[in-house]
Amino acid sequence: MGALAGIASVVQTQITQSVAPNSLMGFELTVLAAVVLGGTSMTGGKGTLFGVILGVILLAIVKNGLTLLGVPSYWHTVVTGLIIVFSISMTAMNEKKQAVQGA
Repeated sequence: MGALAGIASVVQTQITQSVAPNSLMGFELTVLAAVVLGGTSMTGGKGTLFGVILGVILLAIVKNGLTLLGVPSYWHTVVTGLIIVFSISMTAMNEKKQAVQGA
């Protein structure tokens, strides 16, 4: 993961043509949503790189759609939070279902 963070920083530096330690502040919620949407369990376990990439793409589509619909940016954050809550709920229900079937 450290290598991916390094690659991301190089890409961000190329895009902005500058280096600022706080250039991506505020993206934590978006990153968390992409990871959780990609199937990584918040209670531990493993996620896959493919799942996270799929989560990033899906989240980008949702945010782009909200922008095209003219939804204010405040609601983008609300929708991102709702996506996190929904994903965690679905993961918890799935883990509970698997525990019942396995017992």
